[in-house]
Amino acid sequence: AFAELPFFVVLSLICGYIGGLYVKFYNFVSRTIRESDSILLANDYCLAIVVSTLTLVANFSLGEFMLMPLRNVVDDLFISGNMANEARHAGNWDEPSVFFNLFLFAVLKFALSVLGNMLRIPC
Repeated sequence: AFAELPFFVVLSLICGYIGGLYVKFYNFVSRTIRESDSILLANDYCLAIVVSTLTLVANFSLGEFMLMPLRNVVDDLFISGNMANEARHAGNWDEPSVFFNLFLFAVLKFALSVLGNMLRIPC
């Protein structure tokens, strides 16, 4: 009855550690931008241009899977067959390898979400 309990304990520890890394990385990026003397990082509009350019280059140069919404990525991740051949939304998960692309997807979405959250957008 309690066979899945250790799995959820390990999963919660991993997710908590990743959340702590997110906060540390956010603080590092915000401190770097605040202490920077560069005109590209000091001005809000230039910062938005830099972040959008980084996002554009990262997403469009790596493949079709980087352009998909998260709901389609999750749909592709939970197929029962081979992800490289039977993916519904993106067909290039296997170029150069599925595991490399999943790692790259996770790291870039992590970093780009921090940069996107750094933008000061007036309401």
